[in-house]
Amino acid sequence: MQTSAICHKRIAPWVAVLLLFSPFLHAQSLSESIRLGGRSGWDHLQLRENVMMLDGWQGGADLGLADWGATVDPDTDLLASFDFGVDDQTGRYRGSGTGVRILSTERRFGAAAAAFDGESVLTYHAGPDALLSPDTQPGAFTIDLWLYPLRVTEGATVLRWRGALINSGSPVLQELRLEIRDNGMVWTLNNLVVRAHADGARTFSSQRVAARRGLVPRRWSHHQLRYDGRTGQLSYRVDGVPEAITYLTDDGREGAAAAGIYFGADTGDGLVLGERFRGFVDELRITRDADRAPRPVSYSGEPGRAYTEALYLGESGAHVERIDVRTQTPGQTAVRSWYRVADLVVSNAARDALPTDWHPVPADGVLPMDARGRFLQLRFDLLADAAGRQSPRVQEVVVSYRPEMPPPTPRGLSGTSVEDGVQLSWDPVRTTDIAGYRVYIGERPGRYLGTDGVTSPIDVGTDTGVVIDGLRPDRAYVFSVESYDRYGESSGLAAEIQVRAGGNQP
Repeated sequence: MQTSAICHKRIAPWVAVLLLFSPFLHAQSLSESIRLGGRSGWDHLQLRENVMMLDGWQGGADLGLADWGATVDPDTDLLASFDFGVDDQTGRYRGSGTGVRILSTERRFGAAAAAFDGESVLTYHAGPDALLSPDTQPGAFTIDLWLYPLRVTEGATVLRWRGALINSGSPVLQELRLEIRDNGMVWTLNNLVVRAHADGARTFSSQRVAARRGLVPRRWSHHQLRYDGRTGQLSYRVDGVPEAITYLTDDGREGAAAAGIYFGADTGDGLVLGERFRGFVDELRITRDADRAPRPVSYSGEPGRAYTEALYLGESGAHVERIDVRTQTPGQTAVRSWYRVADLVVSNAARDALPTDWHPVPADGVLPMDARGRFLQLRFDLLADAAGRQSPRVQEVVVSYRPEMPPPTPRGLSGTSVEDGVQLSWDPVRTTDIAGYRVYIGERPGRYLGTDGVTSPIDVGTDTGVVIDGLRPDRAYVFSVESYDRYGESSGLAAEIQVRAGGNQP
């Protein structure tokens, strides 16, 4: 069997008019859209890095930078952000409250803060591996918290821990306390500073560090107590400014032998917050290091990053026309939006989901014509300003795309007999994406199974005609043809025709 291609050029005038408009009609498949954020929510978001949800546009949620209170690192011993209740987010302490309310009306970070009315208290009981568990001598620690007093109440105790131990046969009572004295804040460490002696005895002493400035009602302030066992330095900082620094050494100066801090057995009270205090507490944190910088700013300066899942667009060749990203970028903050398109998802991990490179979303949102594929993935980089006090926001994203439509079905299929074969031709399909045609042959209507020596279908490339020879003379055969595009999509089959192969010449 031999086949040869021919090009059919005889087109009736009315057919020519239809063909003139067929590329336009094919290209005008209806656009579809995907919405994220706003009222549509962020269900398609797969991964967030240093990003949190914030109350936002249209009553929905915005993407914003995670604030300081949202992270737990290996040195974190206790973290009560109060965004999700009173629980310690490390799991080392068991929290319980009496009369404490979790409110969003006044908060320093995150979604909420703990509100105290002068009679409510909040208690954290240490687990076995916590810094405040019995008989612990930490090499270093830091206690951070934010305060918003509604009233400066003399004698109110914001934070208190009590312990007890037996030293040389005598009971020793211990206390760590942060309280309001003389309109300011004072830390007291009773019998927590320990010095060991050559004969094995230990002596305990007390220490007091106070803020020089007064406590201001209805204003947030950051309070940090920090102890470094390497140098013996005990410091108290308010809003990042040192208020008091002392050295727990033999002579009270830097460089001498340092004393330690020792926590004995808990008396059962636990770590108590809010006795007689009226106001809000936010972001209580205890860490096992003394190198932690004060955190009076809202954001660390580290970028945030959010990835969507691989969004399904339909068949291969779907065109992503535009991506419109609604953002807020106060001050010197910024949002950078990225996209990538591919035909395959190669990983369940968001960072590696698609095997293509990231491209920046253009400022006008209009993507190039080659932004085609079955899957689209988006990424948003959120950048804080240098002051760390403002966050950019991603409020809504609208993706407009055209699903790939199958190419038009070829029209005008006709055939004539030639010696030992059949000559077929059809009208060309007028689309920019057409890649070729496949011809189907069979011996029974609707059954294109080929015949002796002829395999069905026959790919003829972009030619619009073919000669099929080697057929049995005077035998009737059925034929059809389909088009296919460069994305692998096929049209429907053309109306079937029946042609009788030509006979042998005498």
